[in-house]
Amino acid sequence: MTKVSYLALLLVTLILATSCNSSTAPSESTPPSEAQTSTLNTRSTQQRIEAEAYHYKTIAAFRDGEAEHLADLAALQGKPINFVILYEALAPWAEVFGTGQYQQTGDDHLNGLMESYNLEIVKQFAIDDENEGLVLEPNNAIENPIEAAKELSMVDHVLMVEVKEVPPTDMENSTADVH
Repeated sequence: MTKVSYLALLLVTLILATSCNSSTAPSESTPPSEAQTSTLNTRSTQQRIEAEAYHYKTIAAFRDGEAEHLADLAALQGKPINFVILYEALAPWAEVFGTGQYQQTGDDHLNGLMESYNLEIVKQFAIDDENEGLVLEPNNAIENPIEAAKELSMVDHVLMVEVKEVPPTDMENSTADVH
């Protein structure tokens, strides 16, 4: 074989080896958020969560009534907030969402908490095959949002409740965006 044939064979071998290695690892162009798993330890390594409120700054997070994250709560005073509830997709109280109804859940306790804190479901979203989420918006200022999040986190099948600070630009566009 000639030198050109050897070089061509070597080049083809290198291309095949490179393509085999790149198909098993995330590419360099994959954004870090898509290559990492979520904090919920889900099976999905790529998530596209379309609820904008999910990505807002987290002020506090609760799991089973216990605080997992508390930011400067004094900074929360007077600021608009949302609650993002992450829950198991197979939660019996979430079956009602399959009918397209998002005003209430199928759980009397959760509905009672939403009523007592004057919260409204403004968005329901999928996280992956096993987990979904709700965005709850208060209709008026909540005196103690930390207590509300703590109580909401103790509802059966709720994985976590996050208190999110709503950015000022989003307050103007805030409408019921349930799908």
